[in-house]
Order: sequence, then C-alpha cells, then structure tokens
Amino acid sequence: MVKVYLTNRRGQVEMSSITSIEDKIVEFFKQEKYRSIIARSAAQRATSIALDFNDLIIFDEELSHLIVNEPLKYLPLLEKAAWNQLRIEDPEYAVKVKEFKVRIYNLPEVILIRDIRASHLRKLIAIDGLVVRASSVKPIIKTAVFRCRACGAEQTIPQDGQRLVLPESCNSIKCRGRKQKFDLIEEKSEYYDYQMIGVQEKPEDLPPGQLPRSIDVGLRGDLVDKARPGDRVIVTGILYAIQERTAEAPLKTSKMYLEAVSIETASKEPESLQITPEEEKMLKEMARAPDIHQKLIESIAPSIYGLEHIKKAIMLLLFGGRTKQFPDGVRVRGDIHVLLVGDPGTGKSQLLRYAAQIAPRGLYTSGRGSTAAGLTAAVVRDKGGNMILEAGALVLADMGVCCIDEIEKMRPEDRVAIHESMAQQSYHRDFEILTYNCGKIKIGEFVDSLFRKYSDHSVKFDDCEVLEILPEVIIYTINNESLKTDICIPVRVSRHKAPDKFIKITYSNGREIIVTPEHPVYVWREGRIVTIRADEVKIGDFAPAIKFLPNNSSLITLETELLPSEKEKQIKLPHTLSATLARLLGYLTSKGYFYSGRTYEVRFSNKDEMLIKDVQHMCRELFGLNPTVIVSKYGVKTLRYLSKELYDFIKHNFPEIVRKFAERRIPKQILSGSADIAREFLRGLFLSDGSIDSYSITFKTSSKGLAEDYQDLLLKVGVSSSIIRDKKGYYRVRILSNSLERFTRNIIPKNSRLYPKALKLVRRSLNALGSHDVFPPDVGENLIKLMKNVGLNYRGRFDQNLKNYCGITRKTLIKGVREIWNKIKHDVNKIKKVKDLRELRVLIGYSQQRLASCIGLKRSSIDYAERGGYTDEKRRWMLEIAKEKILQIYKETEDKLQELNKLLSSDIRFIRVKKVGIQKKEKEIASEWVYDITVEPTHTFISHGLLLHNTVSIAKGGIVATLNARTSILAAANPELGRYNPYESFTVNVNLPITILSRFDLIFVLRDEPIPEHDQKVATHILSLQSRSTPPIEPVIKPEILRKYIAYAKRVQPELTPRAAKLIENFYLQMRSIYQQTSTIAITARQLESLIRLAEARARAALRDYVTEEDVMDVIDLMKRSLSEVGIDVETGKPDIDVIMTGKPKSIRDKFSIVLKIIGEIQDKKGYVEDAELREALREYGIEDQEIKMILNRLLSDGKLFTPRPGIYRLT
Repeated sequence: MVKVYLTNRRGQVEMSSITSIEDKIVEFFKQEKYRSIIARSAAQRATSIALDFNDLIIFDEELSHLIVNEPLKYLPLLEKAAWNQLRIEDPEYAVKVKEFKVRIYNLPEVILIRDIRASHLRKLIAIDGLVVRASSVKPIIKTAVFRCRACGAEQTIPQDGQRLVLPESCNSIKCRGRKQKFDLIEEKSEYYDYQMIGVQEKPEDLPPGQLPRSIDVGLRGDLVDKARPGDRVIVTGILYAIQERTAEAPLKTSKMYLEAVSIETASKEPESLQITPEEEKMLKEMARAPDIHQKLIESIAPSIYGLEHIKKAIMLLLFGGRTKQFPDGVRVRGDIHVLLVGDPGTGKSQLLRYAAQIAPRGLYTSGRGSTAAGLTAAVVRDKGGNMILEAGALVLADMGVCCIDEIEKMRPEDRVAIHESMAQQSYHRDFEILTYNCGKIKIGEFVDSLFRKYSDHSVKFDDCEVLEILPEVIIYTINNESLKTDICIPVRVSRHKAPDKFIKITYSNGREIIVTPEHPVYVWREGRIVTIRADEVKIGDFAPAIKFLPNNSSLITLETELLPSEKEKQIKLPHTLSATLARLLGYLTSKGYFYSGRTYEVRFSNKDEMLIKDVQHMCRELFGLNPTVIVSKYGVKTLRYLSKELYDFIKHNFPEIVRKFAERRIPKQILSGSADIAREFLRGLFLSDGSIDSYSITFKTSSKGLAEDYQDLLLKVGVSSSIIRDKKGYYRVRILSNSLERFTRNIIPKNSRLYPKALKLVRRSLNALGSHDVFPPDVGENLIKLMKNVGLNYRGRFDQNLKNYCGITRKTLIKGVREIWNKIKHDVNKIKKVKDLRELRVLIGYSQQRLASCIGLKRSSIDYAERGGYTDEKRRWMLEIAKEKILQIYKETEDKLQELNKLLSSDIRFIRVKKVGIQKKEKEIASEWVYDITVEPTHTFISHGLLLHNTVSIAKGGIVATLNARTSILAAANPELGRYNPYESFTVNVNLPITILSRFDLIFVLRDEPIPEHDQKVATHILSLQSRSTPPIEPVIKPEILRKYIAYAKRVQPELTPRAAKLIENFYLQMRSIYQQTSTIAITARQLESLIRLAEARARAALRDYVTEEDVMDVIDLMKRSLSEVGIDVETGKPDIDVIMTGKPKSIRDKFSIVLKIIGEIQDKKGYVEDAELREALREYGIEDQEIKMILNRLLSDGKLFTPRPGIYRLT
C-alpha cells in the first residue's frame, strides 16, 4: 500500500493530495461489511450508519489517526464517501436523504470527564458518564431561505453559527445589490433536530472527597432522545471551546462543549462490569466455600463492631431478589428495601456509606438530597432560558442501591416520589372528559387510540407508557392566576398498570369519579384549595367545582353527502349546525322516536300544541318536509316523517340520539358548540321533559349519561345543578335558588306555559336556603373576623350555616365584602381628622376594651383618657398611636379582602363529598390500565363539573417526565425525640408516613444501651483501630473483589425449590394463626413476598440458581428479628404488624371503637355530645385524657366526627 503523507516542520501530517485520501475512504466503504451495512440502512430508511473505529485502524492506521486529530477536515470526507456508496446501493433513497451521517464509535481510549484538557480541542474523543439532564428537542435552521420585501426575490444562506445570518443585500436585478429587509421563509428552509444533554462523571469514578464534574453534549439529527436522565452513556464527539462572556465583554476563559458524533447507551445492569475469565473462575471458587455468607458479612464495614444481623440484611440488599413479570403484566420487584432507625452514634451513616461504596452501582445521599435534583428530579433553567430536567439520586441509582441518610428529613415531594415508584395515580378507563372541541371522550378509549396511532413514538417503561400527543383535542382548565375557566391543549398522555382496588368518590352534584388510591384530589383544607390522596378524602369535605364553561364559537359543519331512497324525492339538508337545528335535536332527544326497517321514520310526540307547531315549523324550514299527524285518544299528537334521507342524516351526524331512551346522550357537536346552540338544545330538552315544583326546576330522564351531559351543558349558560335518582330509577337534574333566574331567562321562552310558574319560583327562591353557589364555612369565619376588624356588627347572619358546617352562599359573602369595603372607604379619611379617642372609637365602632387591646393598654386607661384624664400631651400620644394602629389594621384587612375578592369573583364554587368507597378490580370495573393526561402549566382539567388534577410521575416547572427509579433503598432515620423510646410505638418514634414504612422489607432498631460487657468490647475495638501497634482490620474479601462478586452474582436467577417454598408457606401460616389467640395480625402477604426476595438474595450470594432450606431458615430468623423490634404493640406486648402497616395496632383500634360507640349512644339521646360529658364517660373505660385528645383529633381529621361548635361533637 502506497503512503501519500508528508510531515511538515511542526510534525503535523499533511496530504500530498486530498484526492488520494478520498480514494482510500471510498475504498473503505466498498468493503463487503460496510456495503451490507449501508444497504441495510437504506432499507430501514435510516439517515446514518455506525462505523466501528477498530475497522478503520485495521484498514489504515494512519487514516484513523488523521480522523481523530482533524475530524473537522476528514469527517465530511467520510460522510461524502458513505453517501456516494449509498447512491450505488440505493440511488432513489440517496437522492431523498441528500446527506448520510457516519456515527463513529468504539474509540480505543475513553477519557474521564475530569481528564479533558485544552489539548483535546477540535479532536475526536470518547467520554463515558451519566446523563443528568436533558433539554427538549428543538428544530434548528440548517439552510435558511429569505425573501426580499422589496422585490420578492429569494436567497439561500447556510447557517453554521449560533446566530441567524441574514443576507447583507438583495442580489436581484431589480434591487441591484441594495440593502433591503428580508423575511424568513420557514416552509422552504431546512431544519435539523437538536438537543442538549448534560453528562456527569459516574459515582464509582469519583476520587474521594471530589464533587462530580459534567460537560454539555449537543445531539443532532437521529441522535436526539437516544438517552434520558439516569442513562449511562459513552459519547464520541468533537470537543469545542465556547468563549465565556459577561454583560460588558467576552472573557479569556472558555467552556468545554462536546458535539456528539455518536452516543451509545451502556447497560444499566451492574453485571455489565468487565469480568475476565480468570476472575470468573476465582469468583466461582469463592462461592464454593461453605462459609461464603459469613465471609460476605464480615467484609461489610469491618471497622464497625458487631451488628451482624444488620450487616446480613445489607448483604441481602446488595444481591437482591429476582424481578418477576407475570403473564398478566403485573411486575413484582426484586429490589430489597431496608430501614435502620437508631440512636445517635450507632454507626448508621457509616454502614450506609460503605454499602454505597461497595455496591456496583451505589449512591449516597441525605434525606434532603445531595444534588439540586434532590431524590427524584428537578427542573432547572439553562442559559438560553429553557427548562431542562435534571435527574436526582433515585434516578441516577437506577438498577443499583440508593443509600438515604436521615430519611425522616426528606421533603414531602420526595416522600411522594419514593411511594410513586411502587404505585399508580390515574383515572379508570371509563372516566369521561368533557372537551372543548370533541364533545365527551372516555379517557381509556382516547388514550388507547393514540397509542395505537402513534405506537412508534411512545416511551415504554416497566409499568407504564408515555406518549407526547399532537393537538387533537382541547380541554377545559382553570387559570391559576385569575381562577377563571380557560381552555388548553394536553401535551401528553400516559397509561399505567391498574392496581387491585380503586377509590370511588361521589359528590353532592350527583357525579362520581373512580381513581387510584394515590391519585391527588382537590379539597378545601385550612383556608385554601389543596390536593390530598384519594384514599384520604373524607365525607363532608368541600371540593372545588366550577360554575361556568367557555363556549366554542367555531362553525360546525355536517355531513350531507347521503344517498336518497329511489322511491322518495330528495330533501334539502342543512350543511351547518344552527341554533334552530339544535332546538329540534333537543326535542327529538327527549321525545323523538327513530325506526328503520321496511320504512325509515322519525317521530315526535307531545301534548303541548306549542311544541308540536314548533317542530312542524322547524322541519319544514330545515328539510322542506311536512309530517303525517296522528292524534291518540289521550290527546297526544304524533308527527311522523317518513324519510330515509332524514333518518340517515340524523343517524350519521347525531348517532347519540338514535338509541334506546336509557342510552341516549347529547351529541358531541352540541357539547362543543356555541352558547346559542347550547341554549336552544337545552330549551328543546326541557320543554319536552322538564317540570317545575315548589323548590326547583327539574329535567327528568331514564338515561344517566343524558342527565350528566345536560348538567355539563347547563354550565355553558352559567347554570349549576345537581343530579339525584328517584325511587323509580329516573335521573333528575335539579336547579335551585341562585341558578333559577339565569335558567328561566336563558332557557324558558316567555310564551311557554311554564314561564309564569318559573317566575313565581324565582321570586320565592330569593329567600331560600338552598344554593348551588356556596363556599366552605371557614370563608365565612374569615369574613366575620374582617368585619370585626373594621368595627362592623356581624348580627349572626349565617350562624346556622357555621353551626351545621354548611356552605355560605357567594351572594352573602359578596354583600359582607362590600360592607367592609364601604366601611373602610368611609373611615380612612375621617380617622386622620379625629381629635380625641372617644370620637375615634365611635367612628370605627370599637369598644373601649377592643381599642385598648389594639394599642396595648388597659381598658381603664382608655376610659380615663376619654373622661379628660392624663395630660393633653399624653392624650394626643394615645390618639396618634391608636390612629396608626387602626390604619394598619385597615390596610391588612384590605389585603385580605383582595384575596377573598379574587376567590369570590372566580369561576369556582364548592360542593360536598357525599360518599367515599373502595372498589375492587372486579368485572364491573375491571381494567388492565389506568390513564392520565398532562395539562401544562396548570396540571388541572375540568370534567364532571369538578376541578380535577392530572398526575405525572415528575411534574416540576412545567416539565413532565417518567424516569426509571428501580433501585434498592437502604435508609437510616433518627428517632423523633433524639433517642428511641421503647415504651412508645414504633410509629410514634419515627416521623415517617405509614405508606413508606410499609414498603420496607426489613426494619431494625439500633439502641445505644449501657451494657458493661458490650461497652468493653466496643471500646477495645475502637481503640485498636486508632493504635499504630495494631495492624488495620482488613476485610475478608477486598472491596474491589466484592463489587465484582456482587455484579457477577446478579447474573444468577435463583428459583424456589418445592421444599424451600413449603418452609416459607408453613412459617407464613404459623404466623397468621396467631390471630386465633391474640386477635392481632402478625404478618401479611407483603412480608411473604419479602421472604421470597430475601431467600433468593441469599441463594444469589452463593451463586446458586436454586433456593435451599438453609436459605429460607436464615432469612426467617432475620424476619423474626425485624418483626420483634417493630411489629409489637407496646401496650399489650402482642405481635401486631398493623403498627407499621396501618399505624393503628389492635389496642388503638379498640379504643377508637369505644369512643365512637360512646359518642353514638350519647348522640342518640341528646342529638349531640358535649366534650366534658364524653371525657367523663371514657375515663370509666380506663382511657386517659392524653389518649382521648389524640383519638378525638384523629377522628376529626379522618372525617368520622365534626364539631358544629366548639366543645360539641357529632358523628358524620
């Protein structure tokens, strides 16, 4: 082979001829291997090929050096040669793609991020690390086409830099090179996809005491979205330096930036560690040792004395059980979670740090997170102002071990995140969403159809799938600032494996939702709207609903290309949905009948002559049809329209009404129509099937779906309502008090027989108590405080509402707010002119005591001053102090009024929770998936007349993503009061929610108790570590060997043998049988699953593919130790797993039952229960005052009790 390279004085390689290099590269791609790769890429319609750098070295080593040292010069030659070969293999496809990228990978040397230097600039290098953040994908202009505003001539300019380059002048004949203004022609310009990711050093590569370093990596074209936060990657790319700048001028320093040529996602499995055949032989030899488990235990933190049972638990956690995926899609984790709770100085933190160090993929963090991302993920803003997602500890430790110290200090959102990895938060598949432009859609059918349609674009995880969606539907939401209803486009949908049970919540408006237990639900708590878990919602809770929905004014076109029957003449058909047609559809939905067979018929029947004439007139106007009229002996008139074309027109455009009466729904075009269309349809329905009684206006139907649609459509005209089901099974939509006037004005025509009756009801309703537009009682309590602030007399105007914990109407609250505003406006200017204390007090309406408390004096001082006491100077001082304080109170009152006014002027109202129940995943609600949509930035949508929350795995700063966090968790927590109190329950000692505690497989308590013999051994051990004369304690198995041993063991997939399974079964049944003697539950199925995981982990530790009886007996002893420390009811001394599973052991549950029983008995006699009487009765049962207080508070927070007024209790 002839070499054609020369060397210059600087030692750089030069080509005597660029052509000869191109020839060599062309020759490279003509090799059989790369011809087949290019042909395969063309068949797959790929825009790039992968090139193994080892092949380049074998072909021509000096050429490979050239490409590494001068990639900017030689990479384009490679890509040109690859495209030329593509022209030979597939000429037609080559013309389409125009360019063909070469993705070089497998460079001989992979550089650590911290070892990147200036000498690597503009060279091809490879790095490996963790993806810690990723931006959204953006289109960037590659070639821009501009149009001259003066002459319209077009110019094409390549865009290579960061800024858009505009033409300097117009080069057309007409403009003759003059400078002009240009417009970018987007549709003719060329774009490519671009994404920025951050790659950080791997935890195992970090030198001791060093912070991880990172580098920004740019991805182009088909490289975007190849990796996401948490992935381990090897990136090959060209290193650039970007000059740093201040606001005034550029700096001398630059920032490193890598433009990716290729990106490989490395395996996340720890077994991907490189293990040589010699090492494999050594590891197998180690596993044959009969005492391998003891050696492994002694190799874990040997500098810490004792704690063998805890070290054994950590050993099992490091090896882990076997993850299982069942045929029905249910995934059972193999990760083992261990919690250590202990006194200070018991070695918890050292154990965690050592575990993170020897785990093949381990991460140590504190409860508040050691990175900006905390435990889960964070949204940060890059320099361009874009929001990017940064992975946290649980994500970075995916498929490894995450050690969390001081877990009790964890942020609430991170607590939710840990629980989220084991649960789903979504809606049942049959849940209906009201859209702005597509009527109603079932969330399950909608999401499933999108996944079928865009299957190639979905992202799949173990238990869920996520899909970015196109703007196909528009849904209702609430503006977070103004609290007004609004519309928006959902940005993504997701579906998760369905849980075994759902929560069904029924509201006072008659609607119900079925959601997963963890799903966040909006309620009113402590003076604001908050979200709580669905299984924490209580009967009587106030929930935010809405009182108005925006209307869609878009023109709705109808399908009219229908074939007429040969025997009938063609009729005219409306091309758009009009208000007249909407009213006719309302009549037909309620009292219409549709028949198809030998003939096709549309009928309408009614006694009301006005309605009959109205239908006749509309059919003649819209379709040019006259009916056959039939009159029954009861005076009911029926209009018969025999027309196949009319039948087909209605069935094709409005199939929802051509059904059985009990299955009819409002057509989607009506639900998505204008206010006029909604109004006329409602009018037709009501005039056909509506009624007016002494209290309400009612629409009656046998169709539940139609009743719900009617209620939703009423919101489009600002009318609120509720649905009830009567004894005959009919659904009644009832309209009360404040909505009556609006309904009468909008829906009932003045010439209707119902109009006079409606007017009477409206007048009578002005003083009615019932209302749809109410707010929680504490809003009223807040208003009372504000009234007292400005000296207004409250006069007990809604005492009854507060006493019965009923809502207070918006009208009443607005009246009170207006009074306060007027009082403030009246007083402020006059306060400044007041000349003595008495005049001030009378003006603002304060008593002497109230004024005295405001300015920090005694009432007698105010009285004495008003009667002329003290000196003139002191009285003036007192007056000025009082004025200043009163004006300050008025200012604070104004601020609070602003907040209250925002709520009162919003589109939000409140309804009550009537029922909360658990529904198991049985036939009637069976579903493989549960579903959700993502609405940004509000994360709220409106349906069922309610404000509903959408759920995402991570939702911060408007960025939503689902990241893998399949990690074993080793956590440590400090006791609530510093030291563990053995006389208190475990849950009292530890500030962690039950939902997290119950997820740990093993929990141990480390107590620092003075035991002379043990203390002597600990002291000797610690002193020996510090002594120079004593050799340091070496682990039995060196850490680097132990890491490889664990990684290798992960390849083993142990199975339970029949004998081992029988032993586990016998232990489980034996522990369950304790219930017969103690009435307490000692173990649950969750501990049974834990035993299986632990036994599999012990088998893995010995590199066995089967679980022995010895494995089972050992982990049973460990489980017994854990249960003996935390699963005991300290009051009775009996085993009770509910201590950590529910937080209520049987002894506590029994006391709860006694309290509820006593309250029920007293309430049956008196109607209410006084606090003093209740406490006296409970003391006779041996329940102490402190326990009574705790139980009553818990019952109140759980919603079992409520207090109509202080010191009085009633059962909910």
